[in-house]
Amino acid sequence: MFVLRLVEFVLVTLAVGLLIHQYRKGRILTLPSTERRRRRRSSETVTEL
Repeated sequence: MFVLRLVEFVLVTLAVGLLIHQYRKGRILTLPSTERRRRRRSSETVTEL
């Protein structure tokens, strides 16, 4: 019983770790697009001046 609980705990921790890793990867992938938008907005304001 103890061994089964230990294996279950390890599997759960691994699953959670993978989910967090994938979530961070997704966030990192979405960051460049927001930076590009900001740069476009800043360039537009500069041309307006």
